[in-house]
Amino acid sequence: MGNHSRCKIIKKMTMSLMVLGWLLLSLVSCGTIMLPPLEVTSCEVGTATIVVEFTLPPDLASLEDGLSVTEDGTKIEGKITISGNKAEFTPLYGIKDNYDYVVRIEAGTEDVNGHSLMDAFVYEYSTRTEKAPFTVEFLVPEGPQGEAFTEKPLERAPGDNVIGGEIHILDEVSSIQLEFSAAVNKKSLEEALSFTPNLEYFLEYEKNDCLVRIVPKKQLDINQRYVMQLKKSVMDTKRNVLEKDFGWSFFYKLDEIPPEITLKHGTAAKNTVFDENSSTEIVGERLELGLEDWIILDCSEKLDLDAAASLIFLESSDLQTLSPSLEIVKDYKNGNRLAVRPDWSGNSEEFWGSCWQLVVKAGLEDEAGNKTQGEKRLFLSYSLESQRPPEFLGALLVDIEKQSNLKVCFSPQHPFSTMELDPQFYPNRSEELPSKVELHLFFTLSEKAASLNDFSLMENLSLSASNNCCELTVKKLLGQAFVEASKNQFQEFVAELEGLGEEVSLEPAASVVLVCFQVELLNSDSRGLVTLELEEAVADALGNKLGKKVLCQVNKL
Repeated sequence: MGNHSRCKIIKKMTMSLMVLGWLLLSLVSCGTIMLPPLEVTSCEVGTATIVVEFTLPPDLASLEDGLSVTEDGTKIEGKITISGNKAEFTPLYGIKDNYDYVVRIEAGTEDVNGHSLMDAFVYEYSTRTEKAPFTVEFLVPEGPQGEAFTEKPLERAPGDNVIGGEIHILDEVSSIQLEFSAAVNKKSLEEALSFTPNLEYFLEYEKNDCLVRIVPKKQLDINQRYVMQLKKSVMDTKRNVLEKDFGWSFFYKLDEIPPEITLKHGTAAKNTVFDENSSTEIVGERLELGLEDWIILDCSEKLDLDAAASLIFLESSDLQTLSPSLEIVKDYKNGNRLAVRPDWSGNSEEFWGSCWQLVVKAGLEDEAGNKTQGEKRLFLSYSLESQRPPEFLGALLVDIEKQSNLKVCFSPQHPFSTMELDPQFYPNRSEELPSKVELHLFFTLSEKAASLNDFSLMENLSLSASNNCCELTVKKLLGQAFVEASKNQFQEFVAELEGLGEEVSLEPAASVVLVCFQVELLNSDSRGLVTLELEEAVADALGNKLGKKVLCQVNKL
C-alpha cells in the first residue's frame, strides 16, 4: 500500500515538471517574439567622430566586422567604442574638409543578445563647402608667337591622347600657360602634368593660383612636336577635379616647307666628291657617265640620309639587262647630300652602252619631317668611247708555214668545236721538231685605243691540252693590226664562225684588231681537250680591261 502511494506521488511530480517545462518554453518563445528588432535609428557625422545609434546595444566584435567608412571612395581606419545603444567611430586622421563620406553597416550585424540587422544601413555625408565644375584652358603664348588652335591635331603621334588641340609656335617661347577656373592644388598639378618628349621646367603661379606659367629651363627644340598631358586627377583647393584627361600638342618654329632635290654631276674621287668645285648642276634629262662619275643629290634641307638611300635606285631601259646596284656615299658632315654611281664590281663591260634611269622616289624626309613631293628621273648611259672595254670575239689556230688545212676556231659561244691534226703534216713522233703555227686572236677596241697592251697579252694568254693529246707553246707575239690591214684573216675567221652555225653580222671596222702569236705544236695519238684562256687583266692601250675571264675549249680528235 505504501509503495502504491509513492508511485502516485512520483507521477504527479513528473507531470508537474513537464507542465513547468512547457510553460518555461512558452514564456521564452513569447519573449523572443515580443522583443523589438535591431535597427539603426540615427547617424551623425561630427567634427571628429561618427555616432550611430541602434535600438539595442550593438555587439562590439560584430560591429567591427560590419561597419565600414569610406572617404572619397577609400576605406579609412578608425576606432569603435560603444556606450549603451550608441556606437562611436573615430577616424584615425579625423573628419576632413571637402571630402565625401559613406557610412555602411552590413546586414547580419548583431546586438549583444544575438539579434541581427535585417537590411544593410547606408549613410552618405559630405564635408564639402562648395562642389563646382573645375575647368582648364590652354593659353596661346604671349605676343604674336602662335597661330590659331585646331580643334583636333591633323596627325597624332603613336600613343597620343591629345584632346585639347594643336598649335604652331612661331617665335621665342618664354612660357606656356594654363588657366584654371579655381585656385589649383599645386601638388596635384605637379603630379598630373607631363610632357612628351620630356621637358624640364619650373612653375609660376599668378591670379590667386588660377593662372600657371610653365617656364622651360632651356630653349625648345626647333621642329620638335611636344605633347603636354594633364590628368583629370588635378584638383582645386576644394578638391574638385577635372571631368576628363586633357592634352595639347604644339610645335616650336615648325618648318612645313617640302625639301627640294637638285641633281649634280661630279667627277671627283670618292673622298672629295662633296667639294664645292667638284660638281655642276645637271641640265636636261640625260647624262653620259664615265666609270668614275658621280650623281650628287643636293637637298635644300638636312635629310635622314640612311632612309633617303633606300628611295634611290637604277631601272634598266632594257628588260633583258640587269641594272647594276648603286654605290652610295653620304655627306654626314652637312647632312644634306648623297652621291651615287653604278657599282660595276668588275663587270663594267656588261653594261657598257646600256641605258638606265636613275630614280629618286618622292618621300625623302628632312629633319622637320617634310618630304619631297615629286619623283625625279634621270636617263643615264655608260658609253664614253674612251672607257669602252675590249671584247674578245674569238681566235683561229692556222698553219702558215706548211700551208696545211689546219683551221681550229676558238669561240666563247661554241666551247667545244673540234681540232683534227693531219698526221701527214703533224706526225705522232716525239723525236720530230715541233711545227710552227699561228694563233690569230680578234678583239673589238675603243676607237680611241691604238692597240692592246702587249705585256698584258703575253702575261694573260695561255694554251693547254689535257691527256697529253698535244703540246702547244706560245713563243712570241708577232704583232697587231687592225682589220683594214688584215681583211683576209678576219674573213677567214668569220667563215669558220659561220661554219659553227653562228650568224656573224659584225662588219670589218677600225675598232676590230687582229693579234698574232707564234705557237709551237707537237702532236700525239691521244684524244683530249685543248683550252685557250684569257685572264680579265688583258687591257687596251688606254687601260680598259676585259673585266671577265675568257675560256674556250676544243675537242682534239
